[in-house]
Amino acid sequence: MGDKGATYSYKSDNGEGCPTISKLREEQLLAASARSDDAWGNRFRIQCTDDEVAVSSAGPDGKPGNADDVRIPR
Repeated sequence: MGDKGATYSYKSDNGEGCPTISKLREEQLLAASARSDDAWGNRFRIQCTDDEVAVSSAGPDGKPGNADDVRIPR
């Protein structure tokens, strides 16, 4: 997945809200060739707060919200 700059650009242009990967591609803020899934075939998720943008995946077990999830930043 590309850097978080695409999400920050989206938020700057569109106000509040957190984009999906599809929306970032649609607005050409993320390359069409950028990966949208992790090494286990799980779709990346973007979470936004006022202060942070994080990209995560459900990890090897495919179930979000447990210890094997991968999240940047942690």
